This record gives sequence, structure tokens and C-alpha cells, in this order.
Amino acid sequence: FATWSGEEIGLVGSSHYANQLEPQNHRSERPILAYLNMDMIGRLEDKLTIHGVGSSTNWRKIIQKANTPLRINLNLQNDSHIPTDTTSFYAKGIPILSAFTGLHNDYHSPSDTADKINFEGIEKCAQLYSRIIFTLSDYENIDYVSQNAPSSAKRTKLRAYLGTIPNYSQTDFKGVLLSGVAQNGPADIAGLRSGDLVIELAGFKIENIYDYTEAIGKIKSGNKESIKIIRDSEVKSLFIIPKSR
Repeated sequence: FATWSGEEIGLVGSSHYANQLEPQNHRSERPILAYLNMDMIGRLEDKLTIHGVGSSTNWRKIIQKANTPLRINLNLQNDSHIPTDTTSFYAKGIPILSAFTGLHNDYHSPSDTADKINFEGIEKCAQLYSRIIFTLSDYENIDYVSQNAPSSAKRTKLRAYLGTIPNYSQTDFKGVLLSGVAQNGPADIAGLRSGDLVIELAGFKIENIYDYTEAIGKIKSGNKESIKIIRDSEVKSLFIIPKSR
């Protein structure tokens, strides 16, 4: 069990922990079987949302078995790119689940007081997660499914796809630090991995995420492009062939 600090300012606590793990790049044995997250589970009403179900082909069977005696109304979501601490682990090739009872009118407000917590709902969520953990004990391993990150509003015009997952919690680096790469994506094939610092793409100097986004917008899918990174204090030059979105 762990509680993370600094989630709101950039997944600081969970990123620090996850970065202590040996970089996985989806190839070697994982030190963690799976990561189960609970973020905002105090307002259960008619259903409990579980995000990240698409991060492993095993999850639906495991969740169904765990929920059989509880009969909780579940809203299962495949999307694994969630703005919470799961990102720190999913980028390392670890299957994730995240429980969430939904937004409400008191979100981030002083009116979000203790008397509005549904304690029975929290107990149901805890029971489900406990049963999922017991079910996981029957598995020596569960597979990991990589998903393309959804494009943000600023990236809707981008046509090239690299499959890199930036670390948005970085503070003191010039360049774009990678939390991970999408399995079998262009970056993975090119040899990029978690912990690499991108400093140049297709001849464009990269000092921040905005430089990186602009550079991606200028390249075309299918064209072989150079990419410079810093890895273990050494500058390396690689070649990457972007795919189309």
C-alpha cells in the first residue's frame, strides 16, 4: 500500500517511486505485477467507474470474478491514459486499474465536506479491490497492452506519431524527458526508452515540450528523421520513422 504526494502538481510522488524501477521498455520481467489506483472514490451513487481495463487482456475476467458476489454496477473503461498516478506506472509497462466514483459539484471546493462522503460506497470499492488482489494471486503474470495516448487539443493538427510518453513532472532539464514509449511504436523500434532526454528532432533543437510538439508538427510520417537524446550523460543520435496518426 502506498499514498503519493504531489499528484496535483505533476504526479511527483508516484513518478519518483516508479523511476526507481529498472526501466522496462516492455521487454524484461516486471518488478510489479500490476498497479491498482483509487482516486476520488468517496461519492459512489449508481455505478463505480474502473479505468485502465484495456491495459491488460486479463482484467475483464479478473474483475468479473471479483465482482460476482458483490454485484456492484461497474462502468469499465478501456482507456489507460488517465490524469492520475496510474500514468507513472503505465509508462513503465505495468498494467493498471483506477477506481473513480465520478466528478461532482463540490470538486476542488470548500463545500466538499466530510458529511457528503458515502462510506458504504468506499467499503464496496475496497471489497472489490481486495477481491481483485486475491484473484491476482492466482496469476504469475498478466500481459500488458500498450495504447496510443489521445491527442490533446493542441495536438489535433499533428499528423506524425512517434509513440513517446513525455514526463510532464520534469523541472530542471532542457529537453523532453521520456517516462516511456509505446510498445512497438516508432520510438520503441528506434531504440528510445524511459529516462531518455530528447534534445533534438529532425534538426530542431528541443528545450521543452512546446519545442517538441512544434518539431513533430513539421515532420511527416514515413520519413526517416534524426533524433538526439541524452542517456546516462552521453549524447546519442538515433533514427526514427514516424507513423501517421
